[in-house]
Amino acid sequence: RGMADMKGFLALAINRLARLDPGRLRRPLALLLTYDEETGTLGARRFAERSDEAPALPRDVIIGEPTSLRVVRLHKGMIRLQLGFRGRAAHSGYPHLGRNAIEPAACAIDALARLRVEMEAERPPHGEHFPDVPYAALNVGLVSGGSAVNVIPDRCTVQIGIRLLPEMNAEEM
Repeated sequence: RGMADMKGFLALAINRLARLDPGRLRRPLALLLTYDEETGTLGARRFAERSDEAPALPRDVIIGEPTSLRVVRLHKGMIRLQLGFRGRAAHSGYPHLGRNAIEPAACAIDALARLRVEMEAERPPHGEHFPDVPYAALNVGLVSGGSAVNVIPDRCTVQIGIRLLPEMNAEEM
């Protein structure tokens, strides 16, 4: 995993940069290496947090994601959201003493599933560049709650990913 993803591209980019003649450049060239793009985008997040310390962002960018060796001009972005639900723990033999955090999470998941269907029917700008999925794609990707079957869960988290089309605004989404 990863060899056809960023690692292969990084080896290619580093070797190409090493052979480059800096005197032939018309504009500055930078090679930005990030890490953990699949599970937390920690490298990109750290870069964004410190971007005021860096020179101006580049005009053109090449991103080494796998594309079956095809050059692509656009890529979808990603928003990651986490919903947290709190209840009150109690023994399941005394349900009146507790409040199950998973139950409101289930209602939220149901609402998100309905929203996903609505979003699949939309055809926002730039969808034509993604013929298989020409809309912003919503995914409920991870649900976590409870500690044992005989304990009313006091918390539950729902993690959501939304793949945005180019020029979509994360704040508006």
